[in-house]
This record gives sequence, structure tokens and C-alpha cells, in this order.
Amino acid sequence: MPWSFHLSRNVMKLSRLSESELISALRKDFPPLQRKILFGIGDDAAVLKAERDLLVVTKDLLIESTHFKREFGSAYLLGRKSLAVNLSDVAAMGGRPLYCLLGLGLPRSLPTTWVEDFMAGFKSLCQEEKVSLIGGDLSRSAKIVISVTVIGKARKFVPRSGARPGDSIWISGYPGLAAAGLYFLKKGYFSEKGKYFLRRGKNFLWQGKDIFGQGKDSQRRGKDFLEKEKNFIDKGKNDTIKVPSRADSVALLIKAFLEPEPRLRLGRWLAEEGLATAMIDLSDGLSIDLHHICEESNVGAEIEVAKIPVHPALRSNFRNPWPFILHGGEDYELLFTVSPSKRKKVIEASRRYQLHEIGRMIAGQGMWLLDGGRRRPLKPAGFTHFHL
Repeated sequence: MPWSFHLSRNVMKLSRLSESELISALRKDFPPLQRKILFGIGDDAAVLKAERDLLVVTKDLLIESTHFKREFGSAYLLGRKSLAVNLSDVAAMGGRPLYCLLGLGLPRSLPTTWVEDFMAGFKSLCQEEKVSLIGGDLSRSAKIVISVTVIGKARKFVPRSGARPGDSIWISGYPGLAAAGLYFLKKGYFSEKGKYFLRRGKNFLWQGKDIFGQGKDSQRRGKDFLEKEKNFIDKGKNDTIKVPSRADSVALLIKAFLEPEPRLRLGRWLAEEGLATAMIDLSDGLSIDLHHICEESNVGAEIEVAKIPVHPALRSNFRNPWPFILHGGEDYELLFTVSPSKRKKVIEASRRYQLHEIGRMIAGQGMWLLDGGRRRPLKPAGFTHFHL
């Protein structure tokens, strides 16, 4: 059967096709064939109806040079991150992870110590979250390829499609930290024996505190990433967290990229208490992930610039942190919506879970930034797999 998007009879390169268009085509051609499939293609994870519980199933790929570079640091943290990004999808559905499958494609020239360190990192997070590795596959490949599947369960789940006009918009943590960390890794910071350095030529110009890890070579499209949103330079919510030095702030940013922490407990609380109407994890960026909720829920959104939390580590290192905040990916925080009747309970828990209310859902289409008396469009931008 030909795929529904057909692409006429002409050959089309994937660079002309967005990830969402490809996913939409797959959804049309692979509709659920069993009634037990409650949510399939298109959300953070699939949800299947079991005897007593709901099963949550998700899968992610990490490919060398596309998602990470070995020269950024240790295999240990890459092992942890490979599992963490999948656990974040389970968190976004409100589930509890139980089992995982790991597939590895490895070059023949790869040192065995690298594999041992990778598996040690993977195992450490499995033990912390009580996730059992139950199988997988191994193969030889030209580059490192990592495929992880996670299976979990949920009492209740939260899709992307439940937001309604009037719902408030919330995020956990601080958007943009991971993208800023990647920026420094691309500028020459790297890790070695638990510390990281900035090297130009043969000289070590700067040495920071303990950190080590792996990174993702994200692709951005459009104009220069650091030149967007210039007129919002001094806006946003000023936070009271103190960053003692530039060295510490750079370490914090790089750590945010190398060591994401899936918000599993927050996701379960929001789902089981019936607080979130729609939810997604911040993997591609605030603007593009909010756009996913808007599309699936058939609503629009207004974001108040003054309510967006700006971490001091961003302000201390960048004159204009807004490209990172609005469009930077890989924070793996949770973005969710809350109905007016449940808003008070979320406010009461905001300090415990580091939650920030940043806007509201509206009727109609489109996303908007509100800055005082001004209202301007917020266009989705962030990581996309096929567009440069």
C-alpha cells in the first residue's frame, strides 16, 4: 500500500518533508487495529489497555554525529542519557517505567572500555528508577547507534490532545539550559577525567569544575540561532537563584545538557491527581513542543514573556538568552496545561516541583507572545530531524 502523503510521482528529499508531516502520514497508514490501543503514533508514548493497568510504550534513537559526539565526553553519561530521554516520554504520559530493551550498533574499532562505561551508566539509571533491562540486540555499524524501548504502566495518562481554551500553561524547571550547554560544548568545551576544559590550539585557556559527558549535535534552521528575539533581551522572570561564578554557571549549563533528569514523579502526580489536561516533555524546544499541544488539542496559546523563568546562568553568560529559552531543546522538563478548577492545587505545589505558570490556551489557532501591551506571533522553531 502506498503511503498516504504519496509525494505525487516525483522523488522528494526528506529535507523538504517535516517530521510532523512524516508522522501524520504514518498515523494515516497505520491506524490502530485493536481496541486496546488507546493512543498510538503521534504522542510521547503509546498507551495500551491491559487487564488492570494501562501499558505505556516508547522508543528513541540516538545516532552518533546526529545526536551526540564522542569527543564531548564520557560514555558513562551517554549511557544514562540514552535511558533518561525515554523515561522522560513515560513521564510526559504520567506513567511509571518498568522494563527496557536496548539495541546497539557499534563500530569494530570502538574500545571495549567505551562499551563498559556506557553500560555502567545505563545500569546506574536502571537501578535508580527500578527499570529492568530484559533484552535487545547488537550489531556492527559504521557509527554508534543506540535504540532504547521502555515499557511502563499508568493508572491514568495524559495525552497531548486534552488542552482547552482557558487552561493555564505550566512548565517545570527552566527552559533553555541544555541548549546553552550544547552551545559551550560546540565552542570547544570538553570533558576529560571528570573535569572540563576550553581548548584553543594547544593551550588550555579555562578549567571548570567536575563534569563529564556526551553531547548532541543539534541542527537548527532559519537565521542565526543567537540573533533571534533581540527585542526581548531584558524581559522575563528574574529568578532569585544565585550563581557564584561564571565557571560554575557554565558547568551548570553543560550539566543540564549532559545529565537530563526525567520528571517521573511530577508526571505521575499530575496524571493521577487529574491535574494536567495535556502534557509533553520539552525535548525539541518550548515553542515547537507547545505547538505540538496546540495542534493535537486544536487550540491556540498566549505566553506572557514576564512569566517565563530565566535562570541566572543564562543571564550571566548571554546578552540575549531568548533563542535558547524559546527554541532550545533537550531540557526534558514537562510542559502541561491545567484547567481553571485545578489551578489552585498546582499553584500550591509549584515550589515543591519548581513549576512556573507562563500563559494560557485560547480558542483559535496560533501562538502568541505577550509583552506588556504588545502581542506578536510566536513561530515554532527548534530541533527538527530533516530540516537544516
